[in-house]
Amino acid sequence: MYIITQNTFDSNMGRQTVFIYEVSTCNRRKLDAFKLSRYFVRNNCQIVDDPTKADIIILITCAYSAEHANQSLQMVNRFLGYDAELIVGGCLPAIEEERLSELFNGKTIVTSELEKIDEFFPENRVSFANIEDANTLWENINKHKLIKIFEKFFGKLLPLQRLFDTFSRCLTNLLYDGATNYQKIIKNHLFAKYIKKRWFSSIRLYEDVFYIRPAWGCLGNCSYCVIKKAIGSIRSKPLDTIISEFKNGLKSEYKNFVLDADDLGAYGIDIGSNLPELLDKLTSIPGDYKIHIRNIHPVWVVKYIDPLESILKRNKIQGFGSSIQSGNPRILKLMHRFSDVKKMEEAFCRLREACPDLMLVTECINGFPTETREEFKETLDFIKEIDFSLGYIFPFSSRPGTFAESLEPKISNDEIILRMKYAKRYLRKAGYNTLFLKRHNIMVFSKKFSTLDEGAKSFCLSTIG
Repeated sequence: MYIITQNTFDSNMGRQTVFIYEVSTCNRRKLDAFKLSRYFVRNNCQIVDDPTKADIIILITCAYSAEHANQSLQMVNRFLGYDAELIVGGCLPAIEEERLSELFNGKTIVTSELEKIDEFFPENRVSFANIEDANTLWENINKHKLIKIFEKFFGKLLPLQRLFDTFSRCLTNLLYDGATNYQKIIKNHLFAKYIKKRWFSSIRLYEDVFYIRPAWGCLGNCSYCVIKKAIGSIRSKPLDTIISEFKNGLKSEYKNFVLDADDLGAYGIDIGSNLPELLDKLTSIPGDYKIHIRNIHPVWVVKYIDPLESILKRNKIQGFGSSIQSGNPRILKLMHRFSDVKKMEEAFCRLREACPDLMLVTECINGFPTETREEFKETLDFIKEIDFSLGYIFPFSSRPGTFAESLEPKISNDEIILRMKYAKRYLRKAGYNTLFLKRHNIMVFSKKFSTLDEGAKSFCLSTIG
């Protein structure tokens, strides 16, 4: 048991303090943030939950869309207002270098070169390369919300601020430098169980999910995407390392595993392996568990359909994420993506037949340049035909330096909104529940949930690529 004492409080005095914040990033960047937290803890720094208490602020940004880039730039400006040294990481520095430089001339670190963090801290004894990859997503903890939880659980007579600070510090020590002990506390401690039950929909920190990142980077060159500027090409993790992580998760009593990478389907291409080999090895390990796999480009689904079909029949893979982006061949060609829609349809149908209960998840784009209404309808027809369990429709966002940026005519925002409304009617008629998330500017459609309540929305957002 980890005991909270005054010595625990005093032992943190004098250490360099680090505040880490991620701005609506994908899960891979949340894993980066968590790994960075481990890096600082292993080098005798203290992770704090308040930027006013920090010596260093690490901001992990997103620039997937214009909206995400703007939000990240706003956060850069906000954190410049603190006394701490600001380091900007994530995808923004590589994608919006010029706009960022107009606002910020401090230290930046590109997603594909995180190990260069060592250059900023030459006094650190443990290098970033020697820190094991994260298996938990970083979450920005809402301090005031957690204090309210303490208040409800313990009553209002305790000095809640001091209690929160002490509990938070000890939880941080466990979380970032002792994952096994942390897992036992989260699963068995009465207070942790209460937090998980009461706040599951808004604090995913307490999910029983073990994340494994088999690779970094992407092999594709989609015409609308700028993320590759930040993440680079495919770099696969050794197969033995992944198997070891998986077994560690099982030892820690996890039953739900997520394999998540920028381009999971391309796993192994650079090291003489492949995705089917990885899945075959993992699903051959005995145990009571389920695996969700994400971000498999349809080209890999088609290429590997025979072994995938066989592996799915083992009933170990519960979720399968593959973004179609469009159901129209012409648009797919303009996107520089696999465009044989018939082969895609055949492959997805075979996945369904191999595992009828498979949660098949997809994403698509509304309003790609030159796309007609009829071509967008073909995307909806494809969704209906395959019977995806869950999916997202994103509005097209023109990104700097991409081929798609030069395509004309662009689809107006008013037209995109009209198509979203049409998609809502079409998909509801096809038996889907739909919800438009204004904050994220996306439409969710689902057959997995009877209603898209807060818990369902939280789950949906956690599956976005």
